[in-house]
Amino acid sequence: MTSDEYKPYRAALLKTYGMWVVPPCTGRPGRPRLPYQVPATYLVYAVVHKTCRKGRVVNVQPRCLYGSEQAVAAALAASPVSRAVNTAFVERVNGTDSFWVGGAR
Repeated sequence: MTSDEYKPYRAALLKTYGMWVVPPCTGRPGRPRLPYQVPATYLVYAVVHKTCRKGRVVNVQPRCLYGSEQAVAAALAASPVSRAVNTAFVERVNGTDSFWVGGAR
């Protein structure tokens, strides 16, 4: 999956595709550590990081948030629609959702 750096996406992906880890008991006094989520081993997620100066985009870099850079490269090589980390498809879906939410047809 690829997207822009909209912060809720990362948490939503972890909530949807994450795996729960239950820390083992340490035997020491005190409150036990709480279970937490980690990304599933198959989850590959990269974002587009844009650097802006004076309101203009001067640099665009892909960043791997979940999975490895090799996994991102393999997913892009296997993709029938894109060879680069981009936001074109998520932006298109967002535009369609906005269109239908507004009630227009």
